[in-house]
Amino acid sequence: MKNFTFNANISKCRSLLVAALAGVGMMASAQSMQVISSLTDSDGTVYDGVMSQAISPNHRYIAGTVTNINDGKSGIFVYDLESDKCVIQPDVNYTGLNLSAVTDDGVAVGYNGDDADNWLIAATTLSIDGETTKLQALEESNSYAWDVTDDGKTIVGYYASNMDFVSHACVWKDGKIEDLPVPASEEAGMTVSGSEAKYVSADGSVICGALLDEYWSPVLALWSLQDDGSYKCEAVGNKYYSLDGADPERPYMQFYAADLSRNGKYVALKLGTANAQHVGRYNVGTGEFEECMHEANSDFAGAVAIDAMSVADDGTILASCVTNMGWSYKPCLWKAGDEMPQLISAMCPELEQLAAFDESGANYGTSITPDGRYVTGYSDDSSKGGSGMYMNTAYVIDLYYTTTAIDKASNAGGGDAEVARYTVGGTRVSAPVKGLNIVKKADGSTVKVMVK
Repeated sequence: MKNFTFNANISKCRSLLVAALAGVGMMASAQSMQVISSLTDSDGTVYDGVMSQAISPNHRYIAGTVTNINDGKSGIFVYDLESDKCVIQPDVNYTGLNLSAVTDDGVAVGYNGDDADNWLIAATTLSIDGETTKLQALEESNSYAWDVTDDGKTIVGYYASNMDFVSHACVWKDGKIEDLPVPASEEAGMTVSGSEAKYVSADGSVICGALLDEYWSPVLALWSLQDDGSYKCEAVGNKYYSLDGADPERPYMQFYAADLSRNGKYVALKLGTANAQHVGRYNVGTGEFEECMHEANSDFAGAVAIDAMSVADDGTILASCVTNMGWSYKPCLWKAGDEMPQLISAMCPELEQLAAFDESGANYGTSITPDGRYVTGYSDDSSKGGSGMYMNTAYVIDLYYTTTAIDKASNAGGGDAEVARYTVGGTRVSAPVKGLNIVKKADGSTVKVMVK
């Protein structure tokens, strides 16, 4: 299949942060936010919509989809943040496409059309070198790849026949497809009408996904690697899930996974009861889970839901705050050990473009690196004309050079002492500068000061 290489038009927000810790000066120059507004092919076609769905553990690559709504074109892409190299595979037959994971070597997994002469979907890999591989699939079946181990040898996903549309969880090992075991309904304690594998740990020892009930609703399931190389399935979510949430022992109408940490320790949960939709964290080792009830947080007073998206190795969860009856999305972080999540735009006041994306009403954080340092996502961008719908702009945020470095520096000062000062463009300055200044205090608060 033919592939195309693209040049990226990139707007980069740069900041210089300096912290003094224990009398030692620490200086670092970095991009705190990198913005990818469009991709242009060799024929001059501009893709105004860039949606980043995944970031590699080493934060070098992102992957996702691109669109040109005016010309009716779309595709899947892998992008190298260091070299600005990008490879795109066009939409094959308009049946659906996505890339949902990418390795440190720049190999992404997902799905695209099988070929132009049928309406099937094929599990696919796409590398930064332009190599495309359709994974083995059963005849007349749609197949979907979702995640991959660090060595690239094990890919997880599912397939569904066009005859019955029943989903079957599977793995591809060295390109060959294998079914994952699924318990019978009696053993699972629920009606099992299908299964899906979506996330895998870095070493392949844990696979996370869902068993589907009689209404095809997903319920959390885990597969653990056995000594003989096979997998064993546990219907974890059935302990908490019931169809209508009326069972006081199983009050959740939604209890399924949004992501699995690379170390296989934590599952980011999508939780739903009759009254609320929020985020949870499941500990694979202990079998315990905790939920975040966001109503008590003033930052989320208008939230109707918080939707989990991705999880780091320490359990920090990237999520979306959903407000205004589901029409406004803003990325937030529920840090490990914290009671409540925080809007990333509030944590990083120097990133004014991120705040502007929040105001767009459709800003989605999609993936966080295992170390919790980098976040990628995309937003509607009205600056491209119209409402911004389908003209998305992708971004990558380095949280270390925004919140973390600032917080470290604040430990050295008194409660009201100024520990950092920034221009509106995000550049740290050592003294007041004319115009609007953003001042970080030692107690963690941030104030805006106008200097004339």
